[in-house]
Amino acid sequence: KALGSSIGASALNLWICFEPTGGTLTVVGGGLFGLRAPANSRAVYGLTAPTPPSATPGRYVVGLCGTAGAQADNWNFNDFGYVTALVVR
Repeated sequence: KALGSSIGASALNLWICFEPTGGTLTVVGGGLFGLRAPANSRAVYGLTAPTPPSATPGRYVVGLCGTAGAQADNWNFNDFGYVTALVVR
């Protein structure tokens, strides 16, 4: 995902997350923490993680999730991102 700021930003933490239909958002694996962006810049961030064996068959929303606390509004110069999921039975 391309994430950035027009004014400068910090404190971004990213993870891979999944959520079953009607379920709870779950963080998978480690993440990226304390990311920063100078003004008028973008960087591409990507993560991979295996889904835990406890995941049951069904429909899920899967993707990159994150927090930036009080800096959230400063992460305002973003672009498209894509998710690829590999399902193994």
